[in-house]
Amino acid sequence: MNECHVGLLVVNKQGILQFVNAAAANLFGRPAGELIGQPFGFPVASGKITEIDIPRQGQKSLAVKMQAEDIVWNGAASYLLSLYDIAETKQAEENTKKLRLLAENAHDLIYRYEFLPTRRFDYISPSATAITGYTPEEFYSDPELRYKLLHADDERLLSTIIQDSPEMLRGPLILRWLRKDGRLCWIEEKNRVIYDEQGHPAAIEGIARDISERKLAEEEMKSRVIQQAIVVELGHDALSGAKLADLMNDAVTLAAQTLNIELCEIWELLSTTHELFLRTGFGWASQHLGSSKISAGADSYLGYTLRQQMPINVIALHADARFTLPSLFSECHAVSGISVVIPGSKNSWGILSAHSLKERKFNDNDVRFLQTIANMLAAAIEQKLAEMARQQLTADLAKALAEVQAMQQHIVQQERLRALGQMASGIVHDFNNALAPIIGLSELLLEFPQNLDDKAKLTHHLQAIHAAAQDSACIVRRLREFYRQREDGEIFALLQLNQIIEQAISLTEPKWKGQPQAKGVTIRMVTQFGQLPLLPCNEAELRECLTNLIFNAVDAMPQGGSITFTTCREGKNIVLQISDTGTGMPDEVKRRCFEPFFTTKGKGGTGLGLAMVYGIIRRHDGRIEVQSELGKGTTFTIHFPCQPRKLNKTEQIRMVKKPVRVLRTLVVDDEAAVSNVLNEYLQMDGHCVEIACNGKDALRKFSPGKFDLVITDRAMPEMSGEQLALAIKRLSPHLPVILATGFGDIMLEEGEKPAGIDRIINKPISLWQLREAIDAVANRS
Repeated sequence: MNECHVGLLVVNKQGILQFVNAAAANLFGRPAGELIGQPFGFPVASGKITEIDIPRQGQKSLAVKMQAEDIVWNGAASYLLSLYDIAETKQAEENTKKLRLLAENAHDLIYRYEFLPTRRFDYISPSATAITGYTPEEFYSDPELRYKLLHADDERLLSTIIQDSPEMLRGPLILRWLRKDGRLCWIEEKNRVIYDEQGHPAAIEGIARDISERKLAEEEMKSRVIQQAIVVELGHDALSGAKLADLMNDAVTLAAQTLNIELCEIWELLSTTHELFLRTGFGWASQHLGSSKISAGADSYLGYTLRQQMPINVIALHADARFTLPSLFSECHAVSGISVVIPGSKNSWGILSAHSLKERKFNDNDVRFLQTIANMLAAAIEQKLAEMARQQLTADLAKALAEVQAMQQHIVQQERLRALGQMASGIVHDFNNALAPIIGLSELLLEFPQNLDDKAKLTHHLQAIHAAAQDSACIVRRLREFYRQREDGEIFALLQLNQIIEQAISLTEPKWKGQPQAKGVTIRMVTQFGQLPLLPCNEAELRECLTNLIFNAVDAMPQGGSITFTTCREGKNIVLQISDTGTGMPDEVKRRCFEPFFTTKGKGGTGLGLAMVYGIIRRHDGRIEVQSELGKGTTFTIHFPCQPRKLNKTEQIRMVKKPVRVLRTLVVDDEAAVSNVLNEYLQMDGHCVEIACNGKDALRKFSPGKFDLVITDRAMPEMSGEQLALAIKRLSPHLPVILATGFGDIMLEEGEKPAGIDRIINKPISLWQLREAIDAVANRS
């Protein structure tokens, strides 16, 4: 008995242990000697099998099965007890209960489906109802329901997989299921395939998860990318000067195709009759386009949109109690739709609307997409109206000038208008000069992509474009500063004059080479450069000065000739001579050539070129002299001081290195082009950037501690940059705020610094200027 692997005990009728074998002692976790003579502690009934939990010292109690039989032990009636360890069986049962409980409460669908010998569900969890709409009982009663709820295409796919490639059932396998209510859902299956003895798939055990939200998010992301591409395409067309009618036709066509709808149209608000006029549309009968009108009253569908001044998204147009539906939409069988306002400078210009012929729920991305197109159309319309206004203004000015010229008694007024017209022409002239290399060189890069592979040429073109853009930014400031004396601290840098001359020659090449050669005329450029020290100068101003001198020389050589640039050093001066072999000037013209508005070119001249040259030279502490004789050409001699200088503001700015500290920056500007450039600048320097399109949007995104820096535009709708700065300072008094504005030079010149603003920078903003401003406010904070 002692060697038996079954636990054996002998208990007398008084319940005292008489014998304990080794297996039983092991079950109790105590030596047999300690147990013998001790009360057994459990009721015993002969011939019965019971379960007991044996207490174990310092351990968890042990579940055993006990069988009792009558025996005689040492001459006394006793019981022989056989003990069997059932702890593992108990644990297995407990695990089974837990697994079943987990399956019963899981969100995913857990199932076992048998193919052989017959197709049936052996188990399916209760979550089947939430995912498919069918109860487990319905699945048990109809084994084919697994196939019936599949989309037709996916049913064929699954049958092919089971027959030809059963290992593909392991998954993940993505299928489309049709719920009981008819809605489509996307399901991801992961299965374990069970094979019979012949190697055929006999059953699968698996988990099915509803991934509809994820699939919808993926589809929504794809749709958003397509929508953004469409907006970019339309924006490009608008910027390239496309006709307004063509732009509107493209807008409704692309919007309809992108949203997958049948109708899309643009309505113009007629202020005189307070009606909406169907300008153009997609999917509309031709007799309606350009002729149909509907009421813009507040109780009508589109009139309600105008009154609300916000997008209206309607699932069931006929059932919406907020407005009445015009009969025109009923005739077209429109069911669902979106309508958004096309804004105007003062009042709304009209409505852009899109409609489906079946019930559809448009999402927020669809609404934003349509509103973005409406805003782009509004900008194009405003640009067209402004162009028409400019044309009308030009016509009006011409008429006024003609009338003034006929009235000798108003000669003073005549002179003022003439000066104004010349100033405007001068602005156009100088901007065209600056834009010529930008447009020309960028067009070369776009039309001839092979230039992009030539790094030297690409760098040269980009440097020329950048220089021309800098010149454009300086034009307006220079026009009002012909004879302004240079102020202390003005931005000057130490540069090489010979290089600036070469840049000016390159920038003006179309004027002195391309255009003359088209007429059979040749103009040569000759450079005779000496060794020069660095010149303290404003690079953009000096380049503009040289550009004007080149243009004047070209105009003076209608039959061709040469322009010679000579540089040398004379004592403490750098001397530049620009000589041409042109027609020359008489003494009277030579005497007056630097006067503003004095010109010998008739209507083609502005009288501003040499006056601007003179002002620039004077601001560089230089002097200019002219020598000319009729028929013998002209020479301008310019003297610049070249004494050593300390580092100036520009040099100090350019020495500001890329910051080490990463700043969480909020950029606020209603012009996306500006905010995009700032975003690129900041991200290239390693900063984290979030963009807001206006002041209210910025306040919604702002919270104390979220940002280290705010950069905001000044002039924005509804809330200016100054108002935003005050609101932010109330929440975070020590947070630095930089104001970026096109009025920055004027504000700094007049000493204007609004409350809440820590730094003012002028647009257009360079990377160096931005770094310097951030370095200043970040160190101070």
